[in-house]
Amino acid sequence: MKSFHKKIAFATSFLVILFVIMPVFAGAAGIVPCGGASPEPPCDFNQLIALGNNIINFLIYTFAVPFAVFLFMWAGFLFIFKSSSEGELTKAKGIFWNVVVGFLFAVGAFLAIKLILMTLQANQGFINVLKG
Repeated sequence: MKSFHKKIAFATSFLVILFVIMPVFAGAAGIVPCGGASPEPPCDFNQLIALGNNIINFLIYTFAVPFAVFLFMWAGFLFIFKSSSEGELTKAKGIFWNVVVGFLFAVGAFLAIKLILMTLQANQGFINVLKG
């Protein structure tokens, strides 16, 4: 029963942090590159590709990297302070490797999508597409 309450407390705190902090990053200025005020260009295919690029950059740089850093810190905390318990040490190793695999998967997907975007918008070089 105590474990259930810990899970509920963790989920509640995670959702509170998600709904309090994430709206700061959710402003559309900078993500949607067209169709707003008069100085912005009209929406066309190039702007759609730029929107996809902006969304992927947002998800990788603003969400995935800080989340991976937080989970690495949590795994390190478990290694240092809970290393006397074999179960907690196994849990820390599992968190660490899951973060490594998940982050490599996210970076691989990032590079694959960047390659697709580069192919669709052939007038930019590969380095310019990666820079955003």
